[in-house]
Formats: sequence, structure tokens, C-alpha cells
Amino acid sequence: MARFTECASSYGVNQSGAKPVVLSNGPKAPVCQYSYDDVHIIPSKQKQGQHEQQHPSGKLCVF
Repeated sequence: MARFTECASSYGVNQSGAKPVVLSNGPKAPVCQYSYDDVHIIPSKQKQGQHEQQHPSGKLCVF
């Protein structure tokens, strides 16, 4: 069985680019998961909201 890259299993492709024949429900936990340390609330007079840092691997996974 081919190894999946992080975030790639949700797209149904593996490292070689071939699509798997049998699709399962995938991992029980989200493939890309933020910890509370990755999301920061930045107070601002003009705009308030969440600032999302990129995943350490450079991928930004949005739910």
C-alpha cells in the first residue's frame, strides 16, 4: 500500500499521483490538525478576527 502525504489522502492521491482503487473513510482524526498554539487572536481597532499560521510543513488546511 502506498504511503499518503500529509493532507493528500483527503484528495484521494498518493505520492506517486496514482488514485487508490479502494477508498476508506480515512483517518479517524483530521489529517491536518491545528493545536491551540497555531491560532492566535489579534486585537485590532480596525478589524478583529483570527490569524491563522501556516502548518509547519507549509500546508494550510482549512476546515
